[in-house]
Amino acid sequence: MRTKRVSLVTCVYQRRELTRAFWTWAAWLRDRWAAQDITLDLVAAASDPYERDVAASFGVRAFLHPNHPLGAKFNAALAASQAVDPDWALIMGSDDFFCERAADALAAAIHADRSVGFRDLYYADLPNDRVRYLKGYRVKSRHTEPVGPGTLHSRATCERFHWRLWDATQHAGMDNSRFQTLKVHGLMPELLYLRELDAVMLDVKTETNLWPFDPTRKQPVLSPEEGRAIWARLPAHVLEMIPWPIAQAVA
Repeated sequence: MRTKRVSLVTCVYQRRELTRAFWTWAAWLRDRWAAQDITLDLVAAASDPYERDVAASFGVRAFLHPNHPLGAKFNAALAASQAVDPDWALIMGSDDFFCERAADALAAAIHADRSVGFRDLYYADLPNDRVRYLKGYRVKSRHTEPVGPGTLHSRATCERFHWRLWDATQHAGMDNSRFQTLKVHGLMPELLYLRELDAVMLDVKTETNLWPFDPTRKQPVLSPEEGRAIWARLPAHVLEMIPWPIAQAVA
């Protein structure tokens, strides 16, 4: 089996303790995939020297870029990943974490040369100890879109768009921006379902987010027991890095 090279591409901004937990998680993923013949490089656009330096301490190729507009920042991060000559780009938010089963499903897709993304997602509201499950987009025009984090794009796709998948003028709606670009050209990723895989991916919300934990959403909040069970699927040493009691209680 030929070793594949993947760039994890993200942007970081504030939320310093959560971001440090994210890099701890990314280092875990790098080690896990190394045992599966995948070399994972970490690439990030940061918006202040401290964020850049923390990322660099985890072996991240980090550089400075203005945070606004975010579309331009993500494009810069993806373009920077060319330096490691990747076969695939894995797009992540720096507040997103997935479990072993999700990691292994993505590893299998990488070796099978399949562009994939997850249709469903769990959201965590750290300050208020809440977790919600999003089955997928309800809007008909977005039924074929992955939720965003954990999506794999091939090198060929990135090259086709000159390593720019986002509208560089936009600061919100990053996932929709990226997938509208791909949809027009018939390059949408194949959808995977976390619940069918018995897997978890968690988008963690704090007081500082581009999109907050929306209390008006129709999806019900899980019971406290169900929420803790979702948290417990993440690596324990990563949970210990997250500075909220709910995460540390299940570590």
